[in-house]
Amino acid sequence: MKSLILCEGFDDMYILGYYLHKTDEWNRKNDIKISQLYDFPKVHFRNQGIEVYERGDEILAIWCVGGKDSFEESFKFLKRINENHPEEGFEKMFILTDRDDLEIKECLKVIEYQMQKCGLIIKDLENNHCNRLEYEVENEIYKLDIMPVIIPFDQTGALENVLIEAIRCTCEEDKLIVEKAEEYVDKLAESDIIDSYLKNPRQVLKSKFSSVISITNPDRSTALFNSLLMTHPWEEKQEIVKHFKIFNEVLNKISKTYME
Repeated sequence: MKSLILCEGFDDMYILGYYLHKTDEWNRKNDIKISQLYDFPKVHFRNQGIEVYERGDEILAIWCVGGKDSFEESFKFLKRINENHPEEGFEKMFILTDRDDLEIKECLKVIEYQMQKCGLIIKDLENNHCNRLEYEVENEIYKLDIMPVIIPFDQTGALENVLIEAIRCTCEEDKLIVEKAEEYVDKLAESDIIDSYLKNPRQVLKSKFSSVISITNPDRSTALFNSLLMTHPWEEKQEIVKHFKIFNEVLNKISKTYME
């Protein structure tokens, strides 16, 4: 049983891998291939990453494609594999992506359009839900379940907004740290003196999150950022569970079905 998670960047991949390992005992096994018949293509040479996880006989690949503009090439790959090797293809595909400044419905329309360009014809996608696509190969009907997870659910923004909110809601002390870090970065961004840094809203958001992470983990503030990122028990934070629980629900449903 193979499942695929598409995401934009490395932080998404690290956080998801950590979360699924902690909550559902998925174990990273990068020494194994997803299949003996194919491998993942390079869709973005600088910013692509792939981690393979295993739980019993189930295999899960988390594919950081290097940005939402690269999703289209990933859809082409999935369609080609599922048509040429249906018995070795993917039955579940999650698409984790930031909504940025768009409404979720607008993001869904973009995903639908990208998929349709690749021959994956599906309409009326729902966010944070299972959407089923049926396709035929040699007179056999196969099913692909597609789960867009466009975040945050309750505001515009990106993964960092979800992580910041998770820390903010932990306790009064963490709430104060978040508020002061946001205030500090905003003051710098609005200063007439700063020209070389904090040039756009994305950089401002990432700086706020990095500041919060460093303050709440001062002893490890010089560690590689992905290691620093994993110092928080994200699996215990309700804001993270709210946004990621569909991964638990769908993947655990697969496990139960597979065992029956």
